Amino acid sequence: MSEFDSQSFWGERWAAGRLGFHRSEVHPVLLNDGERFLDDGPHRVLVPLCGKSWDVPWLADQGHTVTGVEIVRQAIDDLFAEHDLEPRVEQRDGFEVHTAERIEVWCADFLALPEDVGPFTRVWDRAAIVAVLPEQRGDYVEQLRRLAPGATLWLTSIDYDPGIMDGPPFAVPHAEIEARFANDELKRLQRVDLAQDPTTRWAKLGHRRFEITLWSMRLLAGRPSNRVSVFPT
Repeated sequence: MSEFDSQSFWGERWAAGRLGFHRSEVHPVLLNDGERFLDDGPHRVLVPLCGKSWDVPWLADQGHTVTGVEIVRQAIDDLFAEHDLEPRVEQRDGFEVHTAERIEVWCADFLALPEDVGPFTRVWDRAAIVAVLPEQRGDYVEQLRRLAPGATLWLTSIDYDPGIMDGPPFAVPHAEIEARFANDELKRLQRVDLAQDPTTRWAKLGHRRFEITLWSMRLLAGRPSNRVSVFPT
């Protein structure tokens, strides 16, 4: 696992068009429950590992200021091109930042993002934590706390038998989410097991359990759970 090169891996997937993780529509959670997530806006919304997600321009269209972070330049180019946006590109803190209207996307490793990019009042993690290396997951969570102290975070985790596949997406056990965010007013909003439908790709891969869970929490800076040490850092 330590030899995994995130930038090369994702760059190769984008170059080959292997984008099974990409959704060419706004996520239904935002469409159905967006008012609950974004209730008292407008907000500064952080979207880690955003790819070319349609969620980014949708959030901006609702009147919010959106900051995406994506390590693959092609994904950023596609995001703006597919929505007929012509971004201004500039250098900030050694990173390329692409800006158009109420959207900015940093071409960067999320863990290297400078703290002064924040603060944010909302964080939308559609599938970011499951793409982060397990040994970097603790750093990912602490970076969220630095960038968005006090923010409401909606996060999607995936839990499955890691003996079936290695990931990404990586399995993030429910117990780990509960430990890492134990002090953050954690709530489980939705859970669905895709392996129960034999027609899904996950069932066909041999999964007997492939649970996707949507969590809500309020990030409290400086208050990590004291149980996190039982998981990879």
